[in-house]
Amino acid sequence: MPVVRRGVEHALIHGRRHILHNDQDALNLWLLHSGRVRPAAAGLNRFEAGRFLERGNWVRRVVTRSPRPDPAAALVHFVGPEKPWQPDCPRTEDVAEYRRHLAVTLRHVRRLGAFGAEPAGAW
Repeated sequence: MPVVRRGVEHALIHGRRHILHNDQDALNLWLLHSGRVRPAAAGLNRFEAGRFLERGNWVRRVVTRSPRPDPAAALVHFVGPEKPWQPDCPRTEDVAEYRRHLAVTLRHVRRLGAFGAEPAGAW
């Protein structure tokens, strides 16, 4: 952990212009510059931008791809303080899709007899 801590601290200090969400962005910058990871293709590294477009046009200045949902994306990141399993998360197309998948997954888990904690606000 000391190596991670130093790397993230360096990213926070020297990569400030690239950091919108302190912890995750600093960790990503450190990993990228440390050579421990490689950038993923856009379809694997897409974040849900619909809620940010509701608050301003900054997304179009930062993200070069279309901010519209991409049904071909293999993975969608939900950035910022609101997460799709929280009831107060804005209902964008990506959030609605996440919640549909969550509902189906939880039904399968319940049928299997698995028992465990579910995310807050999960139906």
